[in-house]
Amino acid sequence: MKKISKPKITIEYLETCNNTKIAGYYHTAMAELHKNGHGHQHIALNYELSAFVAYDAGVIIGLLVFEDTKWQSALTVVLGHILESYRHQSVYTKLWAKLVQHAQEVGRPRIEGATHVDNLVM
Repeated sequence: MKKISKPKITIEYLETCNNTKIAGYYHTAMAELHKNGHGHQHIALNYELSAFVAYDAGVIIGLLVFEDTKWQSALTVVLGHILESYRHQSVYTKLWAKLVQHAQEVGRPRIEGATHVDNLVM
């Protein structure tokens, strides 16, 4: 029997999404959401958005994009996505843990966001 190895996931924090290497992945994720009827308005990757990015062997496999809405004392998630072949392997859980840790470090007591009610994958 062939042994399947677990991915060696690393997480990177991007303080700003403006002019970063995640743009291609971001647009692929948004296209998948829209194709499945779960998308919302397109959000430009700009200096106000930050992200935690998951990699396996240097390849982006998922991300969690958010805005620090200081005036609401919250971090607001605008996109969470994991490549289909990496789902159910705790990638999102690891990204979420980093986001919670970041919220605590910057003094934001809430994390906000929304998920389409028909998005059963999420």
